[in-house]
Amino acid sequence: MMYSSAVVGLGRIGCGFDDKLKTNLVQTHTGAYLSNSKTNLVALCDVDEKKLEVYGKKFNIQNLYCDFKELLSKQNIDFLSTNLSTLNLDSEKLLIRYLCNFNNIVLSSAINYEPHRLANYLYELAKIFHTYWGLGKQNKQNRIIIEDDQNISFSRLTLVFSVSLILKKGLKILKIDCPESM
Repeated sequence: MMYSSAVVGLGRIGCGFDDKLKTNLVQTHTGAYLSNSKTNLVALCDVDEKKLEVYGKKFNIQNLYCDFKELLSKQNIDFLSTNLSTLNLDSEKLLIRYLCNFNNIVLSSAINYEPHRLANYLYELAKIFHTYWGLGKQNKQNRIIIEDDQNISFSRLTLVFSVSLILKKGLKILKIDCPESM
């Protein structure tokens, strides 16, 4: 089975380290997908159109996007890589850890016939996210979008989008309709 993949953010860890490689050691997300026989790199995404053009041509990738939401709406992606190393707030780390636990919660809910575990998880995730969102009101540097720092803004938007996906998936499992906006 082949898995489709995409790389969001074409900086050093996305593509750049492999530019100066003198060994066969893969050091980037792009290099890892291209060297794995079970993955097919189908799309690249970055806000810098010049990087997109250069790396698209270098790796022969036709699907290039400046907006990761557009990428996700047009491509059926199994694996998505992005650099979240700029997320250093305790609440960001907590959200990431909590998101990573989603599959375990779904599995234990199913095995034990206890759907309330998933409902409680989604409620707690929403509370944690609400606290995180509120940090921007207390300190401008903690806002999701910081105009002078594209890297942190992009990482935070990715985190927000990930929370959204997990909430939607969890609600879908529970057969609860999820509106796009309120």
